[in-house]
Amino acid sequence: MSRRTRALLALAALVASTATLGFAIVTAPVLMRWLNAHPGIAPVMQLASLAVVALSAYITHRRRSRQPKA
Repeated sequence: MSRRTRALLALAALVASTATLGFAIVTAPVLMRWLNAHPGIAPVMQLASLAVVALSAYITHRRRSRQPKA
């Protein structure tokens, strides 16, 4: 992979992470207000968050286990 391609990928990652952080900052107060108005949904949200973390860990494990041992 050329230096230019790596630089463009790094820039794209920076833009994506900045946009994600900005979205989270903007939507967090709205989400918190909504959660305060609907207290019964909080355990469901926590369970969904845990499922996302578990899926991410599983995908990472699968990727690492498929790489040849060095």
